[in-house]
Amino acid sequence: MKHGVVRKRLDVLYEDKLDGRLDATLFDLKAKEFRARQNAILKSIEDHQSANQSYMEEGIRILKLASHTAGLFERQPAEKKRRLLNCVLRVHPGNTAA
Repeated sequence: MKHGVVRKRLDVLYEDKLDGRLDATLFDLKAKEFRARQNAILKSIEDHQSANQSYMEEGIRILKLASHTAGLFERQPAEKKRRLLNCVLRVHPGNTAA
């Protein structure tokens, strides 16, 4: 359920209370439920925004590392180069590249 939908339901609930169509006990119960939903929606939005920022930061770090990869590789001793290439080029089941 979207935050705006919950907000509208709270508004209608309040109007029903003011107009006498809803007693205070039921209003309090339903208002509490709707506010809990709103808080859950806001938490979910915050979590997604935080995750998006983390992915962007990780992507930037990967791009920076990738831009220096050739130089880093060239400075390594032959044995480390061989181990890295073996790892990168390892043939996995179902992979026909050799």
